[in-house]
Amino acid sequence: MIKETMTPQQRVQAAIELRVPDRVPVLPLQTQYFACRYKGLDGYETVRDVERARQAHIEVFYELGGFDGQVIPGISYILPGTLSGIVREPIYKIPGIDLPRDSIIQHDEREILQPEDYDLIANLGWKAFAEKYYSKFNPRTASQILAWGERQTTRYIEDARAWTERGVPVYQGGEIYSPLMFFSMFRTLQQFTLDLYRRPDRVKG
Repeated sequence: MIKETMTPQQRVQAAIELRVPDRVPVLPLQTQYFACRYKGLDGYETVRDVERARQAHIEVFYELGGFDGQVIPGISYILPGTLSGIVREPIYKIPGIDLPRDSIIQHDEREILQPEDYDLIANLGWKAFAEKYYSKFNPRTASQILAWGERQTTRYIEDARAWTERGVPVYQGGEIYSPLMFFSMFRTLQQFTLDLYRRPDRVKG
């Protein structure tokens, strides 16, 4: 058993700074789905019952002996309060609604963008394109999309606070998709890969 001489925060910071920590930091990317399943929640309850899911996540953290921090604090997203910032988050299939109740949440991969949209995005810029054509990405009204983004951000902050109040740091403050990831989700991976060969100039634009 390695003798620990650093706190979890010191250990992670040492690794970030390329120094030698007392041991390798343990920071699992996502533990919430396992935790909820282990505690008896099905896929629908994991997504819909915020308090039970959060409590299950925390309990399993301690039952496993704890980690050096959490990367993602829960099943939520932190989003900017703009249409262009929210609609780049894909639509998801929800267990118990779109999927069998005991599934996990899944990205609904569909061919939303068409080849001609490469030119529109290049000419307008992403922000103007998204605000003009947001209904391509999400069937809800603009006010509903903005309200959903606000709820997600509030939940993310609450999830993060639940950890930091227990002395467990959260290391992901948000996320942003690279252009490659964005197009692979909204063109589909198959079509985007073909685009790289069939119309590379439009993709680069």
